[in-house]
Parts: sequence; structure tokens; C-alpha cells
Amino acid sequence: MDNEVLTKNDLIKLLRNRYGLTYAVSKKFVDSIFLNILDSLSKGETVKISSFGTFQLKFRASQEILDVITREERTVGAHYKVKFIPSKKLKEKING
Repeated sequence: MDNEVLTKNDLIKLLRNRYGLTYAVSKKFVDSIFLNILDSLSKGETVKISSFGTFQLKFRASQEILDVITREERTVGAHYKVKFIPSKKLKEKING
């Protein structure tokens, strides 16, 4: 496994090459997908993409942590994290 990264711009190029779309249309399509995922998560909704996985919010309570750099204790306030749960199909594809 190498350390290559697939960027948003790469996704736009893939759409352009695979479907012959213009850059503007491809960008609008990719932006729309991410915006809809973001909007749903910001409303507290779970986003499930068939054969890919599920994005959901997980609440993290406020906690005391040790800053490994300064060696001082500090408080991390309560917040939400985005959790991704890969689908069975995605796991199978990745693991062969």
C-alpha cells in the first residue's frame, strides 16, 4: 500500500474523464455531494451510502487530557466527532 491521496480535484477529473462532463459540471456535482453530507451531519442525521458506508455523529463528553508536548493537563470541551463505519462490501473490497 502506498501513500497516495485521492483529492477532491482528482474526483472532479475522474468524472470529467469517465463521463465527458465539463470541469464546471463535475465540480458542481462533487461539491453538491459533500455539501449534502455536511448538511445532513450538521442536522444530526446519519448518512448511509449503500455499498460504501455510514457517516454518523458521536458525542464526546468533556475530558481532562495530558498534553504530550507541554506535559500539562488541559480540558477538551464536549464536542461531536464524525464516525465512519465501512459497509461489508467496502471491507471485502479492501481486504480482498
